[in-house]
Amino acid sequence: MENIKQLLSERESTHGDFECASMDFDLLHDVIYDSSVSLSSPQKYALTMIMVKITRILNGDPSEQDHWKDIAGYALLGGDLKNEGENEGDKS
Repeated sequence: MENIKQLLSERESTHGDFECASMDFDLLHDVIYDSSVSLSSPQKYALTMIMVKITRILNGDPSEQDHWKDIAGYALLGGDLKNEGENEGDKS
C-alpha cells in the first residue's frame, strides 16, 4: 500500500490533484459528449484521451513533454491520420 501512495504522490507533481482534475475533466467531457456532432468510436476515444492529457496539463506540470506527445498521437489516431503521407513518394 505504501508503494501505491508513493506512486500517487509522484504522479501528482506531473498529473495534478486528482479531485481538481476530475472536475475539469467533467466539464470537458460534457462539451464533447453533449455535442450534436456525430463522432465515430475512435474519434470519441481519442478525444477522451486528449481531454485526460489537457486535464493533466492544466492541473499538473504543463512542461511535461509526454502530455503533449500523447495529445499529438491521439490526434493522429482520432483523425485517422497515422498513415497519411506514407505513400507521398508514390504520387506522380
